[in-house]
Amino acid sequence: MIGSKGQPFRFGGVYAALWTPSHENGRTMESVVAEHLEFLNRSEVKGILALGSTGNFARMSPESRRENLEWIVPKLGALRLMVNISALEIPVIHELARHAEAHGAEAVTILPPWFYPLRDDDVVEFYAEASKGLQVPLIVYNFPGLTGKKITPELLDKIARRIPVGGLKQSGGDFPEHVEMIEVAQRHGFDVMTGWDTRFDEALSLGVSGCIGGLTNAFPEALVQIAKAYAAGDLVALARSASRMQQAGQWASLLDFPTNIGVAMMARNFEVGVDKTPLSAASCEARTRMVAGLKALVDQWEKEG
Repeated sequence: MIGSKGQPFRFGGVYAALWTPSHENGRTMESVVAEHLEFLNRSEVKGILALGSTGNFARMSPESRRENLEWIVPKLGALRLMVNISALEIPVIHELARHAEAHGAEAVTILPPWFYPLRDDDVVEFYAEASKGLQVPLIVYNFPGLTGKKITPELLDKIARRIPVGGLKQSGGDFPEHVEMIEVAQRHGFDVMTGWDTRFDEALSLGVSGCIGGLTNAFPEALVQIAKAYAAGDLVALARSASRMQQAGQWASLLDFPTNIGVAMMARNFEVGVDKTPLSAASCEARTRMVAGLKALVDQWEKEG
């Protein structure tokens, strides 16, 4: 089986941090998911991270997360599967891990605990307990802007000395810190995947192996082209696609994450389900402007070829 415990995460390429469209009752919009995953397959995305921050996992019960994954898996096609199993309670993590493994996950991601402060050594213990029994690689998931707990290069090194680490998903924080994270990862034999899809070209130049991004849901073509152009040394194509992601990112900045990811998908004519949280009149107005701006941007890209 791919990904026995301790095997490094060597997938590389572009992954979508999957948006989860749902009805008012919380159930996944199955036909929309199928259409979206087919779109990602056509775009040559390597895989998805299901039920991560973009997927609004923190607003779901463990039961809902399991049910959503069961809707997603039959529609994957050729896409590889990672599953976020982050939770505050270790037994919940273990339960979600077993479920993810049973449904074909090739790796799982775990954020450090949020809300309550923890010392670094206690975060190491958390990961040691959370990883017990795992049969697939553990991807340490660093997103300090959401969790309030930053995994520094020093803390990552401590975690990797204590348990087998299969990879790192580096989202948010300070972009230059990719360099130190990659140095730690190289010492321990695993790869770094960036969450900075609007700066994917820069991250590749620093040594990341791929990208796991929210905007990949809406603009997979540009991100896949960045990966291909970088590998081929095609600086013209690389600059063009990188510029497109920067332009998309400027429009996406009109709203907060992850609401802006759903709105970007609206601009590509996907249904995105009910709002996960009530939006103010100002946010609704920003959503209208963002959809119009991104639609115009995509039209421009299509004319340019």
